[in-house]
Amino acid sequence: LSEENQELQEKLKNLLSILNDINIVNQLPLQNQQSYMPVKSLVNLIRLKLDNGTNFIKELELLQDLKLNAEQLSNVEKLSILATNDFPGLLKLNEDLDDISSDYLHDYYLKKNKFIKYFTNFVSIKPNLSGDIQDKTVHSLSIAKQNLLDKNLEETINQFSSLSYGEYFFASWIEQAEYYIKVTNILNKFLD
Repeated sequence: LSEENQELQEKLKNLLSILNDINIVNQLPLQNQQSYMPVKSLVNLIRLKLDNGTNFIKELELLQDLKLNAEQLSNVEKLSILATNDFPGLLKLNEDLDDISSDYLHDYYLKKNKFIKYFTNFVSIKPNLSGDIQDKTVHSLSIAKQNLLDKNLEETINQFSSLSYGEYFFASWIEQAEYYIKVTNILNKFLD
């Protein structure tokens, strides 16, 4: 009986020890509790903030607090450098694409047909995303727009490169898109 009593007391001490450990973890400061947040959740939050054009430096600091391997820490550093750049977000990139495409088509049609010059003072020209498009240039702009909507910015850039003077007209837009691609490629490395 005393042997069983000692065994039960030992088990009770072990349970009390485990409970004390749990209480210590629950009393950790909020910052240490946040370090347990999974990497995937932080990466998804950074991606959302990038898409919206908002700053994601705080999330990078949280990511850096996690136990990461050397490659992941290197990627956090790369993202920290990139995070200092201003990125307008995908919605603004979409609006800019519409404006630049309209300017490009305006210029394109003026070179093709001087008669259109009169009408362009009253209307804006935009590529159609639906229907059968005969003109190769308008078709390329339409595909570029659809690729942007699908978040396939690399293919959008390729479409602009195929256009005459496309890299000139879309240069600043391409620069913003390349930034987005760099950041998302680094973020994807955390999920591999």
